[in-house]
Amino acid sequence: MNPQSSASGEGAAKFTPRWGATTPLPESDWRDLSRWREKLAALHVLGVDADGIAFGNLSQRRFGTFRFIITGTQTAGLSSLDERHFVEVASFDLERHALECRGPILPSSEALSHAAVYASDPRVMACLHVHHPRLWRELFGRVPTTSSDGECGSLKMAHDILQLFADARGHEPRIVVMGGHRDGLLFMGETLEDAGRRLSEELLRLQPSALPAR
Repeated sequence: MNPQSSASGEGAAKFTPRWGATTPLPESDWRDLSRWREKLAALHVLGVDADGIAFGNLSQRRFGTFRFIITGTQTAGLSSLDERHFVEVASFDLERHALECRGPILPSSEALSHAAVYASDPRVMACLHVHHPRLWRELFGRVPTTSSDGECGSLKMAHDILQLFADARGHEPRIVVMGGHRDGLLFMGETLEDAGRRLSEELLRLQPSALPAR
């Protein structure tokens, strides 16, 4: 595998992945992720902003391991995903800000945040990173919230997530507000359905239509 560096900036990875393009992952690895990604797109909690930067991604852990499958970089604006758009993070080193991955595409810029979640709690099997301005504002500080100086995809963001879990003392978070990544939230669960249920409940609490106000 060859090291690949990504440019810094919002929507761009701030880690160094060790990645070599490989054949696509089998459909069984990403079928459920693709189904849930369609649901998130229908809720308008992922997509592309006015500057053309894609936002929102999701992942699923391989049972009994730290490995996880995640949507590829800058795929949130696509109408649908297929085998070209998913990658496996095979290992990660949060101290060295590095990931090793395999698949036909680089992982999402928020892959390090997903890695921090899976490293923190073995019960979490799925993580949804969504954007919703109103929900972000309402939950800021009311649920576990990362620091305002931890940017999207940064090592600081990953460390903040680790600290939130470490401070939980038996009440590990299942919703996290990304304080330094405006409008960004993480919803976690023992399954994709569990994480999606938490998101749906919060959207319904805001407005019966469950459609985000952007």
